[in-house]
Amino acid sequence: MQQAEQLIGSEYRSFYDQQPASGRRYWEILYEDMLLVITKKGEHLLGFDITTRLAKWAYSAGRDQFITSLYVKNGRIWVGTFSCMHYELDFRTGLITDKEFLK
Repeated sequence: MQQAEQLIGSEYRSFYDQQPASGRRYWEILYEDMLLVITKKGEHLLGFDITTRLAKWAYSAGRDQFITSLYVKNGRIWVGTFSCMHYELDFRTGLITDKEFLK
């Protein structure tokens, strides 16, 4: 698995593939001025600046985990993982601001 820090500075188009079956993107959402992209295997969530199209930050769910959901709750970005942990992220920095266990 690639380290999240290694993805910072990547271009958005490097995660775009014309053939969906082999694409590197799994899911994406445009939230304010950030494009949030979950990678194909759910290993990372990347925050791209929509102006430069460069990854400003990368979040990894951790070893033996993967991201299962990305949603907005009360105006905040939340990421859910396979282990039922949900993390509130600052969408501009990718830093965790809160967490909950939801089963």
